[in-house]
Amino acid sequence: MPRFLELARLEEATQLLEVFTALDIESVDARTAEGRVLAQAVTATADVPNSTRSSMDGYALRAADTAGASEQNAAVLKLAGQVETGHAPTTELEAGSALRISTGGVLPAGADSVVMVEYTDTDGGTGGDSGTAARVFVRKQVQVGDCLVPTGEDMRRGDLLMQPGRRLRASDTGVLTGTGHESVRVFRLPVAGVLATGDEIVEPGTELGPGQVYNANQYSLAALLRRRGITPAVSMVVPDEAERFTKELSLAIEKCDAVFVSGGSSKGTRDLTLATIKNLGGKVLLHGLAIAPGKPTIIARVGNCAVVGVPGNPAAAVVVFALLGASLLRHLEGEPLDRIRATMPLIRARLGADVKGSSGREDWLRVRLEAGEDLPTAQPVPGRSLSLSSLARADGLARIALHRDSVAAGETVEVLLLD
Repeated sequence: MPRFLELARLEEATQLLEVFTALDIESVDARTAEGRVLAQAVTATADVPNSTRSSMDGYALRAADTAGASEQNAAVLKLAGQVETGHAPTTELEAGSALRISTGGVLPAGADSVVMVEYTDTDGGTGGDSGTAARVFVRKQVQVGDCLVPTGEDMRRGDLLMQPGRRLRASDTGVLTGTGHESVRVFRLPVAGVLATGDEIVEPGTELGPGQVYNANQYSLAALLRRRGITPAVSMVVPDEAERFTKELSLAIEKCDAVFVSGGSSKGTRDLTLATIKNLGGKVLLHGLAIAPGKPTIIARVGNCAVVGVPGNPAAAVVVFALLGASLLRHLEGEPLDRIRATMPLIRARLGADVKGSSGREDWLRVRLEAGEDLPTAQPVPGRSLSLSSLARADGLARIALHRDSVAAGETVEVLLLD
């Protein structure tokens, strides 16, 4: 078990999340599965499209009937009727004839191409047996296959569409339902809880006494969970009493897959988190992270539950959640760690002012993003790890690499966008 002063790098801490496994698998309605992570591969249930269709509004015809057609020498065809969109054509096209067709209409038997309506004229009438006589003047020579989407051009029955571990986007909903899927197999969402520790915490709306602070971390962490689609199963403030804290943490672990504890993770005499985790038989994977803010971070496993101790300072708590807490939840939801690392919401920006680094730690500097000439400008937001105002003004966290003593204005930095 690492000691507090043996600080782990962020990459090492992220890799430790491998000890936690994805949660149970369940079936959900494909129509409302956005945001969930696939547990099984998704394949096409049918050819798409399932028949050859027109890609344009125009006329279905035989390409040979337009040989030599031009603006000056139109091919004249009989208008034999219309293909109804959404229905199989009932008319087989004869030589010298054309059928009116809309985008998406099924190509009728006997036809081998479609001419766009822009290259045609008619002399009136509706065509067909029940309509008045009508002719179509085609002013372009058409090639076989023009303006057609062949059967199975997009995908064939059995084609792989999505791999396990993919987090479904809103646009994936149409792919699932458009290929005939009524339900999909996904990993269960985590059950998570929040415990904010400290005798000094009071609720908004009450008058602050000496040394007291308003409750920030319970509500910010709970909101970050909800932002991920997780309603906290436990959300409360626990006083600095060993017996009470042990009871509440034990109950939360029984209910949850992950518990976030704010405060109680440093080396002070009133800090209970580490001792309580050990007393509950937990395994401490990490105590101390080489980032600023966020040094006194804890990652532990108690039974099958992940326990993450975040600093009590509000800005530091949000930083640790953004860098590690969100990754833990994504991993529990079934995303592989390499996929999580590859899809972090990072952008590149130019630093707006000179900044100094922290000795032996990687800085995640709160910044406000502004428009720049080629890249956004990341303006540093002043404030210590306890600064609530810095959170209100920040759009993201700029990464200042480990062992960088300083970074000059104008240098390119990575910025992790905040929720």
